[in-house]
Amino acid sequence: MLTNCILNICFLIIQIEPIAVADNAGYIDLVTLLFSAAILVLTLVVAANRRKFNIIIQSLFSQRVRGQFIREIKLFNSWIDAILLVYIFMVQALLLFLLLQYFLPGIARYFSPIALYGISFGVVIVDYFLKMLNVFILSYLFEYKEERMCFNHNKFFYLTVNSVLLLPILIVTVYTGIKLFLFVYLLVFLITYAFVIYKTIILYSKSLSRLQFFLYFCTLEILPYMVCLKVLINLNNVLI
Repeated sequence: MLTNCILNICFLIIQIEPIAVADNAGYIDLVTLLFSAAILVLTLVVAANRRKFNIIIQSLFSQRVRGQFIREIKLFNSWIDAILLVYIFMVQALLLFLLLQYFLPGIARYFSPIALYGISFGVVIVDYFLKMLNVFILSYLFEYKEERMCFNHNKFFYLTVNSVLLLPILIVTVYTGIKLFLFVYLLVFLITYAFVIYKTIILYSKSLSRLQFFLYFCTLEILPYMVCLKVLINLNNVLI
């Protein structure tokens, strides 16, 4: 089932041919402004709480540090966490914005660059909080409170590292025009997501049902993106 899902996604992707970015007025100016704002926000987070940021990064590679983070620091318990989450939303929305510009020009031309980025930002926020709500409901129904905390921490680490690595990739892609750099992020995405699955499933294999997690992964992490991608491709073909 998982293999079929991945193959279906690949089949949908190869139907899309990247073309030059639509000549929307203010596109480069907007992207440059967003890059500058994202760098400023990340700099503020690191400067304001370097220790916490370092622990987040180190937790990806050290079980001991991760345990320390879970014991000593609660997620979203300070304004730094909120700002870091804003940075994550900004960068992930930039990725979606650029993917629409490069691969779905029919949709991109229908909106102004500012409106398109605003829609992308809103989609990223809704996607994040819907997934958080789904995890909360499932953990409540199956009494996986400890596993939910572990998954939320690992997901936050995954999003943080992904967004930190993604920003320079997007900058290079935009200013060189070489869209193949986006596939570098695909590799980063696969590695970091595999990390989330490993930390959640392997380390809690005695208490967490692998079947339940597999069903969650396929129905809430893969299937919605497949449906959205298919809808966007069809809509783009209509608007071109």
